[in-house]
Amino acid sequence: MSGKTAVLEQLLQRRDAAAALYLHEHDREVLLWSFGELQAARSYCLGILRASALQRGDRLLLLCSDVPHFIAVLFAAQELELCLLPLHPDQDRHGLEHIVRVHQPAVAIVDAAAPVALAQLRTMVPQCLMVEAAALDWLRPLAALPAAVIATFPPQALRAADTDTHADACAVVFHSSGSSGRPKALYYSRTQLDTFLQGQQRLFAPFDDEADSHDGSVPTPRINVLPLTHWGGLSFCLQALSEGRAVHLFNSFDVTALLQLIERTGCRLLMLVPAMYREMLLRLEQHCPPSLHYCLIMGEAMPAGLAASLRRRHGLLVCAAYGMSEALSGLAHGAIPLQEVPHGSCGQQVFGEMKLVAAEGVPQPSTGAAEGELWVRNATTVPCYRDAALLREKYLDGWYRTGDCFRRDAGGHYYFQSRLDAMCIHNGRNIYPQQVEAVFIEHRGVHDCVAAPLRMPDGRRRLGVYLVLVPGVELSSHELLDYYLKHGAHYAAPVLILVADTVPATWTGKPERTRIAALLQDAYDLAWAEPGTGVRNDGRAGLH
Repeated sequence: MSGKTAVLEQLLQRRDAAAALYLHEHDREVLLWSFGELQAARSYCLGILRASALQRGDRLLLLCSDVPHFIAVLFAAQELELCLLPLHPDQDRHGLEHIVRVHQPAVAIVDAAAPVALAQLRTMVPQCLMVEAAALDWLRPLAALPAAVIATFPPQALRAADTDTHADACAVVFHSSGSSGRPKALYYSRTQLDTFLQGQQRLFAPFDDEADSHDGSVPTPRINVLPLTHWGGLSFCLQALSEGRAVHLFNSFDVTALLQLIERTGCRLLMLVPAMYREMLLRLEQHCPPSLHYCLIMGEAMPAGLAASLRRRHGLLVCAAYGMSEALSGLAHGAIPLQEVPHGSCGQQVFGEMKLVAAEGVPQPSTGAAEGELWVRNATTVPCYRDAALLREKYLDGWYRTGDCFRRDAGGHYYFQSRLDAMCIHNGRNIYPQQVEAVFIEHRGVHDCVAAPLRMPDGRRRLGVYLVLVPGVELSSHELLDYYLKHGAHYAAPVLILVADTVPATWTGKPERTRIAALLQDAYDLAWAEPGTGVRNDGRAGLH
């Protein structure tokens, strides 16, 4: 299929008058498009890009926040068979310069609200266009200057994409560092893009099997608070639009506005990262919109206590989703009714190939109970890291090594355990950060908790814990440790508890675990070097 995918074609063929895309800024609704207007926006964008003399295979840099125009640009890029490079507007200067140097985009499209130096971008890209949500002509050219950056050799995957025999090799390139801080570029051909979106349809199908309309005629909308430049946020929107659902986009996460919108629209399903659900729980103590029925967790594992609170206090059905930008994971809930999904399970295998591999590199049995690192191989597992050493480490004979430890029960349900690089071993027992986090989250005075491994002076690794308390609560690290010892496994007890005001987070809302681990290590090293102090400017640390 040339130029576009089957799922996107299905979306663009909708001609009904129903609203498709809403943009919200704080408590204001500033823009909405019907499906027909979305098609018109795509046509408008096509005209602008054709006037820019773009050729098939040219790279189009999109530095844009969460505005509906992003989706119109995506459709236009697919139609013209361009390689789209979507970036979050908070991309740092060094990363932006690297991406421009490697990919040599012919045109850059910039959101007017993006915090980027436009003068700097003009010196790097031959043509620049600006998106202004409030303008009638929302995509307009900026003064063009010659490109001043000479490109270095592109990565192997992009060299292949430049040949006629591999014309389908690269349609969308996502750049991300995730929570690991290791830069990666994710290549999706048109075929892979369609495969991914079809997998998303399989994932969401069980959430829509009941009467799913607010007024009896139109499917209930989706509300998206994840950045569109994040693959999860974009695919969530595209999947909803392909079903004829309206999508409400938030430029920032505002719990009050979100709950009001759920109540007004009758939204039944939310997909958020755990940190956002924690913020919601603080407000849900008083009121939960009656229409809300499903909570889908993505980005990180949902602590058991958090999921239990959503279920027990508000009757919400909580399901975990597992996936990654690098590959469609193959796990979904489509094989069984949601009410029968075991607590904490990420689902059963429904796509591609999967295997669990023990620490010694030995594959575990393909059926029955097992535990090990999850390896996946399917139509979307394409080598994609910038770092050549990381590329060799993560991809082997077509398999992608996820770095995630999973347990599979006898019924074939998978349960996320931990990142392998975050697991510790103490007295022959595996200790996972999630099992320690789950204990602290149960404490009503704890708002958020992240556990991470620490290097001890004798070379061993143990867990430290980074905590944020509920506003107004005062607890010492010793009180928190006493609570843990009463409710958690003693062999997994943390050696350090650091109480801080906030949890550092990535722009997708997930805890920035690399930075948190560094903060914990600094606190541990200080407390070890100066016994009895253990005090830092960013909180109270207790060495145990």
